[in-house]
Amino acid sequence: MDTYRLVFFEDGIGEAKTIEFEAPDAARALTIAHLEAKERTAKLWKGDTYLCGIRRTGHDVWEIASPHSDPSRGPTLLAGT
Repeated sequence: MDTYRLVFFEDGIGEAKTIEFEAPDAARALTIAHLEAKERTAKLWKGDTYLCGIRRTGHDVWEIASPHSDPSRGPTLLAGT
């Protein structure tokens, strides 16, 4: 199992926080991230590697930001960046 981090920003819905969890692969980590994020935007990391940004745009509809976005600035879709 690999260790993943889900990083949330202060966004008016909740406070900034980081959740660390283990998953067998990135696909499962993304599923866990979607369950944890609920109505918030977040960045998903595997160790020091930025995987993507996520946010819910509608009922059961998610946007996933490119992993090629600059992680120091974050993808444009993420709140708090």
